[in-house]
Amino acid sequence: MTLAPRGIELAKGLLVVNLSENKLTSIHPDLFVNCTDLMLLDLSYNLLETLPAQLRRCVSLQQLLLSYNPLRHAQLRAVAALKQLEIHF
Repeated sequence: MTLAPRGIELAKGLLVVNLSENKLTSIHPDLFVNCTDLMLLDLSYNLLETLPAQLRRCVSLQQLLLSYNPLRHAQLRAVAALKQLEIHF
């Protein structure tokens, strides 16, 4: 399943998003365009192999939970505020 940006204009102001355990295989690149206030994103226990580069637009993101995904590639250097990255396999 791909998570698409339906209703994404409402995303501004979200602080916490929990998308864990949803069998997501990909995330549409535009999903994070307006998520500038997001502080915690939980994508654990999905089927994600990559993360969209637009994750860098989450300028307030401090906690990113990615455990138990078959990740092959993730560009996380641009997520400047990141303080906690959790990846378990």
